[in-house]
Amino acid sequence: MPLKLPIPARIPLLHVILSVRLAISVFPMYLYSVQIEHMDRERLKTNEMLPQNTVTRSPADGIFQEARHPVEALRIMQHSYSEITNGEMPLESPPTVAFG
Repeated sequence: MPLKLPIPARIPLLHVILSVRLAISVFPMYLYSVQIEHMDRERLKTNEMLPQNTVTRSPADGIFQEARHPVEALRIMQHSYSEITNGEMPLESPPTVAFG
């Protein structure tokens, strides 16, 4: 035989007061957290776009400089290669970087 618990006819006043106070204190914090989360998401999106633009712009600037001065760019690459290979490819003179 299942045990039946008595259902109270009235909710105790203390429970009503505590429930209302809890709702009043938690609801504004919830709204504030949703608002802050939205602002942070937008700020993060903006802050992530800045490095992406910088990373994209940096190689583009290098390519642009190489296109403007292809001979100088080749001399710099040749000098870098000779430094990596311990000077097996000697140069007449070290390259000068003078982009105008």
